[in-house]
Amino acid sequence: MTHPMTQQTKPPKWILWLFAVSLILWPTLMYWLANGYSGWSDLKSYHDAGSRELRHSQGPTNVTLVQSSGRKYDFASNQSGRASYARTDVGFDDEGFWVRGRHGGWTGGPRGAVFIPWTAVERCDGLRIHLSDPQMALIIHDQSLLDTCTRQVSR
Repeated sequence: MTHPMTQQTKPPKWILWLFAVSLILWPTLMYWLANGYSGWSDLKSYHDAGSRELRHSQGPTNVTLVQSSGRKYDFASNQSGRASYARTDVGFDDEGFWVRGRHGGWTGGPRGAVFIPWTAVERCDGLRIHLSDPQMALIIHDQSLLDTCTRQVSR
């Protein structure tokens, strides 16, 4: 008994095109979310760290940017809801504090670094550091930075 030959079919070309386009669009979307939609580019336009030496790193820290509209963008990711991975580093000195993205902006973290002088901080309450320009707040999960903020702003 002979078996009829089965003919293999190729996937439609539109599926291959969709796959190729998604390989380009996914990282572009992640970059836009972390830098444009989040408000990071606005913050960076006021407080770009440039070539400033970023000293006294506190290491990877979860940071949430809160825009004046109330929109929040959290620079951390969850894996199966179990753990949170910080996509930012923070640090501070007597002049101010800094925040920088850990992976260049392509994986959900912001691109580049900001340095915010203590004079640009309106107040520190709870985990929030409220800025005067631009009207934003940063929720930062680092107690030593928050304690220093409270001391510096109350001077």
